[in-house]
Amino acid sequence: MGETNSSQFRYCRYRDYRASPWSPVPYEFTLQFWHVLAARLAFIIVFEHLVFGIKSFIAYLIPDMPKDLCDRMRREKYLMQEMMYEAELEHLQKERKKNGRRYHHEWP
Repeated sequence: MGETNSSQFRYCRYRDYRASPWSPVPYEFTLQFWHVLAARLAFIIVFEHLVFGIKSFIAYLIPDMPKDLCDRMRREKYLMQEMMYEAELEHLQKERKKNGRRYHHEWP
């Protein structure tokens, strides 16, 4: 291998999205840099929204409570309403027997 003279090379260059050192504004970001940056930002935003959408769709598919628990709660509510209805009916029947007269707004 031959020796190279360091004075032969003035600039060490690598691939970058900047202007060359001899341009009117050296090392300024090029238009390609801004396009790549915008594409990266757009990808991040689209990917984040896609992940959020998939997560929301999966959360929509999975119920918050198991079906049997919903059925038991509905049954308990129904039984509570029936119990309250029967208690009110019993109370009105006792009042009717006690007073001996019927009111037009009473249950039979």
